Amino acid sequence: MEQFGRKMDSVEITPTDSTLLKKDPVHLRKLVDCVVKVTSVDGKQSLGLVYTIDPVSNSVVLLKTDGSAEVIVGHSVKHIEPSYCEITIPHLNILSQEKEEVDGKVCEASRVKLKNWLLENRIPIEEEGDVLVVNNILKIYPPYGCDQCVCTNTVMLDKVHRLISQMLKVPGTL
Repeated sequence: MEQFGRKMDSVEITPTDSTLLKKDPVHLRKLVDCVVKVTSVDGKQSLGLVYTIDPVSNSVVLLKTDGSAEVIVGHSVKHIEPSYCEITIPHLNILSQEKEEVDGKVCEASRVKLKNWLLENRIPIEEEGDVLVVNNILKIYPPYGCDQCVCTNTVMLDKVHRLISQMLKVPGTL
């Protein structure tokens, strides 16, 4: 289980009605990675972590506490308000199915080599436990290959995939 949700006091988020959804994409971006309560026009309320909001259709994708995702179609969104609680979301199934058991020393060596390679290529990288994080957008999970990269930004994902592939072709690396 992992704690998710950006601290609400670090980003000023106010309740959002459906008209603001159509007018202010900057505000929509602030909602991503925050825990919110979405009220639909039929009165149904959903609590979850905002994974993404489609700026064209205004559909909201929430990650729920049971590990599932819920898509709330844009025309049915009446109100979005921040929730000041922390929720726990189990690892997503796509990540847990891909995760392989790897020897700790090999995994550590792979992490160090990949981190150094990305830094050499001027890619800012941070560590969050055993996860490598690029610009708080892209995450690379053990065993640190192309298949373990998770990101919603396809341009960044493609660039990191190419860098990892180049690293694997260089003699003496992984």
